[in-house]
Amino acid sequence: MVKIKVGHFTPSGRRSVPFRSDLTRMPAAPPEPAPARESIAAAGKVFYIANRPGPAHSQPKNSKGSEMSNELKRIVRSKYRAVWVMAAILMAGQITGCVQLASRYQCVSDAEIYRAADDRDISAPALQEGLACPDSGTVRTALTAAGRIGGEQAVSLIRPSLGHSRDAVREQAAFALGISGHASAVPALESLLASESDGAVRARAFLALGNLGGEQALGILQQALASRPGAVEAAGILQGLGTAFAYRRTGKFDATGLDPEVLLDYLGKRESALPAAFALARAPQLPDWLPEARLIAAWQQVSDQQARAYLARALGQYRSEAVVALLDSASRDSAVNVRIEATRALSRFRDLPEAKMLVMAALDDQEPHVQATALQAIGSLGVTEPEQLQRVEEFLTSESPWLRSLALQAMATIDPARGLALARQWLESGDTEPQRVAIGVLGNMAPAESRRILSAYADSNDAILRQAACSVNRQCPEPQSGPKRWPPAAQLEPLPQRVTLRTSRGDIVIALFEDTPYTSRSIVELARSGYYDGSFFSRVIPNFVAQGGDPVGDGSGSVEFTLREELSARSHRPGTVGLATSGKDTGGAQFFINTAPNLHLDNNYTLFGEVISGLDVAMKLQQGDRILGIE
Repeated sequence: MVKIKVGHFTPSGRRSVPFRSDLTRMPAAPPEPAPARESIAAAGKVFYIANRPGPAHSQPKNSKGSEMSNELKRIVRSKYRAVWVMAAILMAGQITGCVQLASRYQCVSDAEIYRAADDRDISAPALQEGLACPDSGTVRTALTAAGRIGGEQAVSLIRPSLGHSRDAVREQAAFALGISGHASAVPALESLLASESDGAVRARAFLALGNLGGEQALGILQQALASRPGAVEAAGILQGLGTAFAYRRTGKFDATGLDPEVLLDYLGKRESALPAAFALARAPQLPDWLPEARLIAAWQQVSDQQARAYLARALGQYRSEAVVALLDSASRDSAVNVRIEATRALSRFRDLPEAKMLVMAALDDQEPHVQATALQAIGSLGVTEPEQLQRVEEFLTSESPWLRSLALQAMATIDPARGLALARQWLESGDTEPQRVAIGVLGNMAPAESRRILSAYADSNDAILRQAACSVNRQCPEPQSGPKRWPPAAQLEPLPQRVTLRTSRGDIVIALFEDTPYTSRSIVELARSGYYDGSFFSRVIPNFVAQGGDPVGDGSGSVEFTLREELSARSHRPGTVGLATSGKDTGGAQFFINTAPNLHLDNNYTLFGEVISGLDVAMKLQQGDRILGIE
């Protein structure tokens, strides 16, 4: 059951509007509307009238009828003056608030704008009214909605706001263009950058260009980085480059436009170290244009652990003993995420025996996420030594179902006959995670045999075995789903402010964002129905995400509707909660908790909440853990 607290979480505690992420600063306070300035003047006049000298009979007298001393009059007058000053301030504030509130309600409501976005109706009157509203908060909401709808017509609607007088509106317009998905947004952003002076707006425009991608956008980003801008702009450029690299939205990439020394310079600055490391980790053909020695030297200058984790990934593109030696040190770093990425990078060095030994050593790490990464790496490294095989087999009896299943996967790669025999045994274990892996092992190693074995479970009471049986025989019914239809906005109940995930590993409290009303509402409705009770975290990738909400346990569990994306300018930092999808507007019931700064997910996945309690629990989640319920 969901405990409802009316209202919604916003980082500022005020009415939620599209959020300016860590990349930017908050806008300056808006100028007072003219009526408010007049109210201040009126209040000042009241103060003057109350404190001007009056006739003699109006002056206070003592009990004997004589006039009070000048000193006493001064004290009394100063006290009255303080009272009137406070009254003037309060009056001005009340009138200002009323004026702003009245202005707000002269425009369309956020609920109507969000409904237009969810209907993907670019011609909706609510959207047009929102963009023309004098209230900048409403304009920002409408810009986000237009971006969510996307397409060439959306770009045309958004473009005029690039000339708005408010920095925050121009920044939101740049964000909206970045998620519009249309090539015509690139020249619009280029035009903005030609005249824009605000660093936060420029940073958002650069990030939007990276999200759109293409040769023209990449050229703009490379040229901008070469000019060595300030830290705020540089962060947007670097994240934009990394995003374009991550999604291969670069067209024909030419590394000659990137000066590695400029990139390394930003890597050494605290404000830009993380996006610089992200760009390097995602850059194609890195060894072709960045000398190994320069990257190794840069590693020594970086202290931010999240940036070091990205750099460890970048180092995995090189093949040398010097890099292996550095990754050896990184695999023993005090930060778990650095150890994870160092172990992952070492798995690429199949031809170096030292790398294989270091990955085996990671099995002795006390952190299960590091051990899991090592077990995943062992299969690709070709472990063959008897003592190494024995060490892997020890995990077949681990207390962790996740580690047991990964050990089975590793054994199936190293010793197929042994892996196949174990898989057949584990099908009847009743342990979801090993079952899921056993099914995968059977399917990959012996298709004909797996069909014979798994077909016997077509009528099993075990959902994961039934799913496997229909999958191998290609008899699973196609999921029937379409966009979820909602009642009119006025008929929707207020959403709870937060929800609590009761998991088998502990409680996680998530605050829901107001500007993702349909995603948040769907999660709440499913929770009320009991859909999540007993469901699984079916996909956990160390130093990436923990994905939950699957009632089957193999990742196939879903609902009979899809949710449209509600993208925002928030960043996927650790603890933020997003909706899992398999393409645009394909969200359902499964969600993920970010366990790392996943900058490439920004502007591409809906974030509907943030962990405000129990982040330590979320960081320890393992594949196969359960959601006991959501309150």
